[in-house]
Amino acid sequence: MKKTILVAVALFSLTSLQAQFVINSTFQPMTYDEIVAPLRMYQQAYDEALNRLDSYIDKYAEAMNEEKYRSAKFYLERCIQLNNRFDGNLIKPKTLQDALAQCEKLIELQDKERAQLRNRNH
Repeated sequence: MKKTILVAVALFSLTSLQAQFVINSTFQPMTYDEIVAPLRMYQQAYDEALNRLDSYIDKYAEAMNEEKYRSAKFYLERCIQLNNRFDGNLIKPKTLQDALAQCEKLIELQDKERAQLRNRNH
C-alpha cells in the first residue's frame, strides 16, 4: 500500500514538473535602459543630495558670518546626516566632524560671553 502511494506521488510530481517547463520560450535579453535604470536612479539621488548639501553649507556659512552658531550647528548636523546616507561619499566625514567640533566650541564661548554680560548687568 505504501509503495503504491509513493509510486503515485512520484509519477504525479514528475508530470507536474514537466508541465512547468515552457517548451517554446525565447531568450529576451535586458535592454540597455533596463540595465542602467538603477544606476540612473542612484545618480539622480546623488545629484539631489549634492544640491541639498550645497544649500546646507551655504546656510551654515551664512549663520557663521552672522555669529548664529546654534543655527550653524543645526545645518552642519544636517550635512552629516546627509553624508552618512551616502556612506561619507559626499564630503570627507572628518571635515564635517572638525567643523562641528569648532562650532560647538564657538557655542560654548558665546554662552560664556552671554553669561558674563548677564552677570555684569545684574
